[in-house]
Amino acid sequence: MRKILAGIIAGLFLVNFGAYAAEMNYEEISENDDILQVPELDGLSKQFSDIWDISTYYVNINGENFLSGGKWNEHPPLPINLSGEHANGANFIWTGKYYFSGYNSATISPDKYATPLYLLDETGNIVKKLDLRTTYKQFVDKIGYLNGTYYCALKQDAYTEPEKVIKSTDFENWEETDEEVPWILGEVMWAGDKVAVSNSEDFLNVAYENAEGLTFYYMLGSWLIYRDSMTYDYYLSNDGVYFVKLDYPKALAEKADAEAAFRRSLYLPPIRCAYEFENNIVFEERYGRTIARLTTDKAEVYRQLDELKHAPYVVMNDQILAFETAPVIEDDFTLVPMRFLFEQMGAEVTWDDATQTATAALNNKSVTFTIDDTEAEVNNSAVTMDVPARLINDKTMVPLRFLSEELGYTVTWDDAANTAIIE
Repeated sequence: MRKILAGIIAGLFLVNFGAYAAEMNYEEISENDDILQVPELDGLSKQFSDIWDISTYYVNINGENFLSGGKWNEHPPLPINLSGEHANGANFIWTGKYYFSGYNSATISPDKYATPLYLLDETGNIVKKLDLRTTYKQFVDKIGYLNGTYYCALKQDAYTEPEKVIKSTDFENWEETDEEVPWILGEVMWAGDKVAVSNSEDFLNVAYENAEGLTFYYMLGSWLIYRDSMTYDYYLSNDGVYFVKLDYPKALAEKADAEAAFRRSLYLPPIRCAYEFENNIVFEERYGRTIARLTTDKAEVYRQLDELKHAPYVVMNDQILAFETAPVIEDDFTLVPMRFLFEQMGAEVTWDDATQTATAALNNKSVTFTIDDTEAEVNNSAVTMDVPARLINDKTMVPLRFLSEELGYTVTWDDAANTAIIE
């Protein structure tokens, strides 16, 4: 396992991938106020804008240029990366030969307003088109592409879940499928609620710790944005597994609650635009004819996100365990949050706060260990651990291999996938 030097605890090198949380500041502006960063569109970018027929912005995110924006009454397309050789985004996918485009414009009349699926050449000219108004008479929810196959999820209106998924290998002959739409960002792929990481094509379910309301919401450059549907908090992620949390302003949450009550439905304020300006990450949300402009300092958020790229994954029962505080590495050993790991195993845990000692019991085996102490007891016999348990961000972090194997599991390490597998 790769060792990364990032800090010293008790004289030992340890990499801390703990969650960072910061409260965002906000101000209210008019819907007619422009975003803070509005360069002129030209060339290929303008062609993309014309295809969508939307008001479009250039924005800068973590040193790269993106195309973003949308009409006031529509969900804006996710940002398209213009910094590389080919533009790319969740609503505009470069397949290696063509661009696959599908824009969610859902209102109430798909036979009038459903936008087409497009196949475009690298200069933005239309090669093929599927008119959804005359074929499926539904709106685009999301599109995907994997291994030569185009995918599209369709729904009836803005307020319903996707009703069907269609796929095609030639963009002419489409069929319904039970498959989920795959999304790709860097080394991570999604298909429905399943994730494949580190260039693996094995899609696995993700078991989240303390994230009942977490849902994918938007993409900001190379980061993913999730939202908590109950608290409205933002979660930024590289992979949909580990997150940096941004605490939503309480005053704005009260306003969003009032809007949700008015709509009598689950409600997340729609993002008008997300971008980077000077030293801040900026989110602009719409409330009627008012825009809430939220800002948070970008330096610490990006630092944490960069660190999380090195955090190891843990797979158990064909699930990726998405710990609230990501695992850490100490002296080539992986430490993970104790309680969520033992919950997944079905172990019973007792904690003595006075001595900072925990006991885990499973299948007639018990292991007792103390924070910062390598001496443990297994069924009342003394055993020395390679590294001790640690207290990090108020989480008890325990050595994964030692605890798992003492409780009857086998742990293997996949170096290429940076993943520990518990069986």
